[in-house]
Amino acid sequence: MDKEGYIKWAEAHNMELNMDTVDRILKRLQITEGYCPCVPPDQWTEKHICPCAFCEEDVAKNGRCHCNLFIRKKD
Repeated sequence: MDKEGYIKWAEAHNMELNMDTVDRILKRLQITEGYCPCVPPDQWTEKHICPCAFCEEDVAKNGRCHCNLFIRKKD
């Protein structure tokens, strides 16, 4: 997914991208072939493909996802 795709996904899920980290995280996602860059490769599963299965819950609970790519939408 490209940056525009992540922006659209975030908007559809009532989130936004963290513009302070987006470019760095997207570069890492290219290296990891879409798997969450915060998870060690030996632990990757389909649930860790970004946006990961834990993203929405993390944003709801913590205001951001684990890798800080997605954040709670500002009012």
